[in-house]
Amino acid sequence: MDDGVAGAAASAVPELKWPRIHPSIYRQVNSAPRWTPAKAIANDAFRFRCPETGSFVLLTDEETLSALRGGRARLRCVACGELHLVRARRR
Repeated sequence: MDDGVAGAAASAVPELKWPRIHPSIYRQVNSAPRWTPAKAIANDAFRFRCPETGSFVLLTDEETLSALRGGRARLRCVACGELHLVRARRR
């Protein structure tokens, strides 16, 4: 077998540059997803506490609010960058 052919085939595959993996993925990979409660506050806004950083995240945009009015949503957290499963709680 010609080594030049194998080398050409290997170089044709693009190198994947993965973004940094958040450490929480290693803790959550063997467990069921955790729902994070979001509490309704004034002016139809919601807030939840990020389970990774402990920071409060305020949700005010209409697209997110409409998803939470349905009861549940999957949201990208602005505090840690991870996806959280958020469940709406009424006041």
